[in-house]
Amino acid sequence: MSGVFFLYFTACVSSAPDTCETQRLPLEVADAESCLVVAQPNLARWVEGHPTYRITAWRCGSPPRGASTRI
Repeated sequence: MSGVFFLYFTACVSSAPDTCETQRLPLEVADAESCLVVAQPNLARWVEGHPTYRITAWRCGSPPRGASTRI
């Protein structure tokens, strides 16, 4: 049975490391463990499409609780 988990990550501009934003990707996976398995390939694909960014943190699950919440 498939569910939807979100891959949350912080992406920072490579040339301005203090300029970061939180992103999320929906993943159709069966459980949280499966989300962890597919996370890195999905992050790699995202970085290929956004070459001026780098990923500084990531996790699977529910959204951050507030704008200042770290991932």
